[in-house]
Amino acid sequence: MRSEIAVMEEVVLLSVYGSFNTELLSVDTKYKVEFVLQFRKSKNVSGWDKNPVRTILIPPGKTMKEAIQNKVNLSEIGSEEPFELLAGEFMNSRFIPSGEMQFHLDEKKEKKTGLVIKGVKITPMI
Repeated sequence: MRSEIAVMEEVVLLSVYGSFNTELLSVDTKYKVEFVLQFRKSKNVSGWDKNPVRTILIPPGKTMKEAIQNKVNLSEIGSEEPFELLAGEFMNSRFIPSGEMQFHLDEKKEKKTGLVIKGVKITPMI
């Protein structure tokens, strides 16, 4: 799905999270989860060079203690064209009891403007 879901005007606390039922995905397949982002065109975009954003992926059957976490400076990779930010990868195994994964994107330290959150992409790694 490729629709715009949120346009950020100005915030200090960025916190985006969601979940997905992995029972809808093929078993015994490795997947990657990416946030699809974009900086607003011809608008004030600021605050992304001071602190990195954090991505978190909690694979099915795992806890927050076992989560995959990354920190990325969006000012180094972002553009006015849509870009993907990797949250993590997981194996959708038939032996995992829980069928839900969770994903998060956050940054809580500085005022920020101009980010468009277009969605989350879950794709098999072939």
